[in-house]
Order: sequence, then C-alpha cells, then structure tokens
Amino acid sequence: MNLSDGAAEPNLSMPAVHDLACDPVLLWEPKLCKVECKPIKVFDDEIESIRKRLLTSMVYYDGVGLAAPQIGLFVQAAIMRPNGTEKFIVNPKILERDGSSRDVEGCLSLPGCSSRGNRGPNLGRLFRHQKIKVEYYDVAGERHEEELKDFDARVFQHEEEHLRGLFFVDHLSNIYKDRVFARFRMFKQFYAKNVSDPVKA
Repeated sequence: MNLSDGAAEPNLSMPAVHDLACDPVLLWEPKLCKVECKPIKVFDDEIESIRKRLLTSMVYYDGVGLAAPQIGLFVQAAIMRPNGTEKFIVNPKILERDGSSRDVEGCLSLPGCSSRGNRGPNLGRLFRHQKIKVEYYDVAGERHEEELKDFDARVFQHEEEHLRGLFFVDHLSNIYKDRVFARFRMFKQFYAKNVSDPVKA
C-alpha cells in the first residue's frame, strides 16, 4: 500500500529491474487476483529473509505496506509502517471488526492511480472497518493479538487482503474501477515510452 494522499511512484530515473537492490513490485494483472497465499508453518532463517526483502522493497518504493505476493512470494506475510514503525505480520487474521470510515487508498501494484504524478484526485475511495482486533505472528513465530484503529487498521486490512488475492479496486464500483484502470494503463504507457532499458539500448 502507498500513501493514500499523494502516492509515491518510482521516479523516471529508476534503474532497470536487473539493477535494483530490491525485489521489484509486481504490477496488477488478472493472474494475481484470487490467488490465496499459503500459511507459514516453519519459522526459520527464510522468514527473516522474507522480512528483509519486503522491507527493502517497501522502502525503495516509498510505501506504507507491502505484501509478499506483490514481490512474487505467495506466502502469508506482509510488512507495514503506517506510523513509521515497522510491523512484520505472518499469517494475519482479523478477529473482530467495528465501525467504518471512507478514505482514499493507493497500491504499489497499481501505480499511477493516485494523486501524485496524475494532476487529479485519487479515485480509490473506499470503506474500511475503523477499528479491528487482529492476530498475527512475528518473525520469531511469536503470536500477537492487538487492536488497531484508523490508518493502522486500514493498512492492515489492505495488506491482509493481498494475501487472499484481493486488491483495493475490488471494493470499488465498476465506474470508479474503470477510471482507476484507465490511469493505470496511462501510467504503463508513459513509462514504456520514457524509461529506457540499458539491456535494449
């Protein structure tokens, strides 16, 4: 997930994928939808590796959350830092839900669909539960249960849905979904024309 008001997009000088010091974030495509991730059962060094990879990519792309399937790892793990504090969540579940609030959202897998770089408003306004009680495991396999509210709750819900093959656009009406995807297509066309690949140069 990226910042809801002014989502960060990779700049025009971003290197080709093979030059990145992180995993590239996969762009939205139909085959990524409805793909449910496998729960993690063994907490070993590989889990710490996943945490580091998610953190590195999230920081590089200036996001506030990133789920494992967004970098091609189809396991139930995600990282978030809505308030600047890192939280790595494994096998997350929402136990209780309360209230609702409507706000804008963006997604690192759908760049170009929020206000930054588009000279227009973010069209991804959707309702989320305002307060949730959640369960998740940390990198060491220790279980946590806590209550989240407002933006923290929104980011958690956003990332947890990625692990079930869902995107924020799945909550939008067909009209707004079409507008979001129109901007997404414009973004891809713009970058295809303006970012050169050294391999092909």
